[in-house]
Amino acid sequence: MRQLLLVLLLLPKATTAQTYQIVENNVRLAFEGTWQEKEKQFINTIKIHFEPGEDDAIFTDVGNGVAPSKTFKVSLKGNRLVLPVFRNQNDYLEMEVKKWKLYLRTMPGQWDSNGMLIRLDIAHREQKIFIRIEK
Repeated sequence: MRQLLLVLLLLPKATTAQTYQIVENNVRLAFEGTWQEKEKQFINTIKIHFEPGEDDAIFTDVGNGVAPSKTFKVSLKGNRLVLPVFRNQNDYLEMEVKKWKLYLRTMPGQWDSNGMLIRLDIAHREQKIFIRIEK
């Protein structure tokens, strides 16, 4: 009887851990691949790759292929990939996959004279929508 009670107490924790693992793997699969945004004048390409055993993803902004690509390490937070803002390097970046499309949102930071981040400039928030071209 004591063993049955112990099994019943531990069972919900085991199923919760498995559910979390499945959800995390699905989020990774949703982001991973090559994505493109097509404009009238150009095509913008990005690549997202997760290293095995890592919580962070490798985000490569290929652009239109004329300029050198930029690579960043982005963090998985819930169902979004996030890149914090760094002065003179990049804006705040947030990515989310909805209905098989990648929504990439950027916000520039506002800095004080000492180089400290004051706040994100929500008024200049931009969003681009990418379509997956390769898994």
